[in-house]
Amino acid sequence: MNKPRKTLLASAMAIAMLTGAPAMAQDGTDASFQTHFHPDTILVEPASDAAFDAAVDLIVTGPDGFRHRESYPAGALIEFSPATLADKPLADGVYVWELRVMSIGETRTRGIDSDRPAAASPFDSSHGGVFSVRDGQLVSPEVQEETPAPKASSAMPGTESEGGITPQQVISGDLTVYNSLCVGTDCLAQENYGFDTQRLKENNLRIHFADTSNSGSFPTNDWRLVANDSANGGQNRFSIEDADAGRAPFTIEAGARNHALYIDDGGRMGLGTSTPAVEIHSADGDTPTMRLEQTGASGFTPQTWDIAGNEANFFVRDVTNGSQLPFRIQPGAPSSAIYVANSGKVGMGAGTSPAEPLHIKRSDNTAKLLIEDTGAGTQSMLSLVNNGYPLFNLEDTSQTDVNWIFRLSGEAGTTERFTITKAGTGQAEFELFHDGSANFLGDVTANGVLLTSTREAKTDFHEIDEREILERLASLEISGWRYKHEDEQTVHIGPVAEEFQAVFGLSDGRRLNMIDTTGIAFAAIKALDSELGRKQDQVDELSAKVARLERLVEQLAGEAGLD
Repeated sequence: MNKPRKTLLASAMAIAMLTGAPAMAQDGTDASFQTHFHPDTILVEPASDAAFDAAVDLIVTGPDGFRHRESYPAGALIEFSPATLADKPLADGVYVWELRVMSIGETRTRGIDSDRPAAASPFDSSHGGVFSVRDGQLVSPEVQEETPAPKASSAMPGTESEGGITPQQVISGDLTVYNSLCVGTDCLAQENYGFDTQRLKENNLRIHFADTSNSGSFPTNDWRLVANDSANGGQNRFSIEDADAGRAPFTIEAGARNHALYIDDGGRMGLGTSTPAVEIHSADGDTPTMRLEQTGASGFTPQTWDIAGNEANFFVRDVTNGSQLPFRIQPGAPSSAIYVANSGKVGMGAGTSPAEPLHIKRSDNTAKLLIEDTGAGTQSMLSLVNNGYPLFNLEDTSQTDVNWIFRLSGEAGTTERFTITKAGTGQAEFELFHDGSANFLGDVTANGVLLTSTREAKTDFHEIDEREILERLASLEISGWRYKHEDEQTVHIGPVAEEFQAVFGLSDGRRLNMIDTTGIAFAAIKALDSELGRKQDQVDELSAKVARLERLVEQLAGEAGLD
């Protein structure tokens, strides 16, 4: 890694030496990068190990809403000019550029690496600067503006030169100036102050606050007020500089609109308005927006979000991923359309007291839930998963006691079942078991009931004695009865399960299996058919005997002349 870095640095230095381009870090920016100005281009090179590991984005903004963003891999030389920033000539004016660090080597993981104390970022401030374009060409910052010589003035008696500079005047006591004061090499003898009380007038305007504290823990930082850049083609701006750190935490560009930043007497801040109504009030004619941009300077993956609003909607925009709008609210949405309580419960139209983790409430007969997938293929569309028996209710609140419960219950593989219960009855109206069997508390009405009876589904075939079954059936008590929950007019005819099981050893003594009852009926019918067959044989035999006797009687009667 060191060899390519040295080669890159040597190449940049050679270019700078051959072209005579100045190498400098822009005022108030990070010294991890060096900037070289050439007649027609600007070259930025990494100047530290951290900078060599940093992938960066170059962002350039300028007149007429110009904005350009371009990505560079780690360690790359960054070169740009008016000709490379756009397909057409750039408009004349001042352009601001900045390097945005997008990654610094290994990416950190949120929730894992963020729990560790983070090392200080090697990029304590952004790196950038300004350049000017005139007639489509880059304006050289090397052109120096002449500074007028100070007007002659004699030193006060007793003053001495310090560092080769002889003070013009030294006032050891208080100074009071009535009317106005002008300071600077371009002040006139008859200055027209207008309403100005104090005026600074020359080509490089600075006010420096030099704190000379040198004892105890007194603060010592120096500050500076700066009006405009000193370099040719520089920026027209007003800045407050941290002189000791070489940074400019606050800057206003020339031409900024009225009330770009306005703080009223209530401490409210207006952005584009002089009448802020709340703590931060942003006013704009087209979609006022706030941007949240995470760079890669701390090792995390870069991500940019916008929060904005207009006449169509309030929205959150995922700028990094195609400017998708994952969250939107239309104007006119009702109060508490979405409400998250401190319990974590979410209400949708449920006011400020959602009763469940998700509570949807309407009063106009529109409460609905739609789950829709327009793609092709089979998939699970709804899952109810619980560490225990899951259930859901259906209730009609326009009536009394109209509430049904749908529940999964029982033990896996044995009593596991799905039940439908009318709330308050204490019993299941319907049960569907894991083996496919089902219980109905009431009657089952159907056009027909089909029972599986194919030979392929059966096994352990053996012969039975139909006559024995008929004899057992004859001993079974058949009576009329009704279920306890049925009306008194209801009458059923049949056996009870306990006796049926005692006689035939079938069913469970509580319920009758239609397959068993039907099979017994078939067997009994078959036994009766066999018995009828035997009886018919006897009848036929007796009939034949009667017929022979009748013929014999007729014969004897004829012989006796008894016809």
